[in-house]
Amino acid sequence: PFHKQELNAGKYRITISKPQYYDKIDSIEIKPNEELRLETELILKPGKLSFAKTQGIPVDIYIDGTYKGKSNGVVLEISEGTHDILLKNWFGEKQFSAQIKADETKNISVDEFVRNSAFSWWGVVGAVLVAVPIYFVGHK
Repeated sequence: PFHKQELNAGKYRITISKPQYYDKIDSIEIKPNEELRLETELILKPGKLSFAKTQGIPVDIYIDGTYKGKSNGVVLEISEGTHDILLKNWFGEKQFSAQIKADETKNISVDEFVRNSAFSWWGVVGAVLVAVPIYFVGHK
């Protein structure tokens, strides 16, 4: 809190600021022999989730169950707190929680997810492609 300060009568432009909050700018007028009480509410800045461009296939991003877009270099504003993140593509999905702080950016890498899910998927396809010809070669 800011308490009493002697100011001359007149018009003033004031700025109220606090880390992690948007500044509040206002104009006030103080009349002679007047005591002025000013109350305001500061708005907390959101945090950000940054998804770097993927070298492979972009993934769908879901935050707290809501679709937010593709992971190709997108930066999303998100409220402070713990959020459920779901990364999803046609190879698979990965779910995890992220702790977000006001006015900070958390970088999320999806390349590892894309590589791991692609290798898993191609491993299954490769096994099927190898197994099918062996089955037919052995049976006439």
